[in-house]
Amino acid sequence: MKSFKLIFIFFVFNQFLNSIEIISYGVDGKNYNMNVVIKERNPIIFFEYKEGNIVKNFEIKLATTSLGLITGTTIWSINQTTTSLNTINNITRIEIPTQQVGLRTRTTYYLMMTVYDIFSSSTVLTDTFYTTLSAVSLEDTLLEIDYKNPFSPKIGEKTQIRYRIKNKDVQVKICLFSISGRYITTLMDGIALKDMVYTLEWDGKDENGEILPPGVYIVSLMIPAEPPVTRLVGIVEKK
Repeated sequence: MKSFKLIFIFFVFNQFLNSIEIISYGVDGKNYNMNVVIKERNPIIFFEYKEGNIVKNFEIKLATTSLGLITGTTIWSINQTTTSLNTINNITRIEIPTQQVGLRTRTTYYLMMTVYDIFSSSTVLTDTFYTTLSAVSLEDTLLEIDYKNPFSPKIGEKTQIRYRIKNKDVQVKICLFSISGRYITTLMDGIALKDMVYTLEWDGKDENGEILPPGVYIVSLMIPAEPPVTRLVGIVEKK
């Protein structure tokens, strides 16, 4: 009986040690993403787990209501093992097939991910995302100005900047400059995961929180060892 108890304790302890610790997860680079672009592309679900953890398999369910995840009335689901094709650097990525699933713009979707370790112990993740309307496609470009351009910060308008990195995960820096080349502010400085479409909102202010005067400004996306990609954005006065 004593040996049985020891085996049971060892088994439970092993399960605890090998449960999956999730670092981050979501759709297109973040959780609760309210700017998921589906125009001419498939959104990407991801989860990043702690180095040293072993993920055996995972299940993903997608529904149009939160209740649908519980009752099983899903619009799409998969159950896969982690492979070198879907997992790089402890980040697993799966595309949602937009056309097959029938994703629609301006719609909220509910997501559940169940990640299993080698002992079949599971970690359950839930997420919500919103498919936004987009006027641009990033199939062949890395950076675009979406809504609005030009825009008027003085009446509360914001512009949306979308960017996408191809081929590999990489450090990205997005800065704003005047048309004469004067540095104004940094909008983003961090890692971007490949093929995911990211959205930045800019309120027309500099790094001191002051609204910039009307004019044309340069948005510059910089990647190490690559020439910068630039786009122009305009600020106008509206009453």
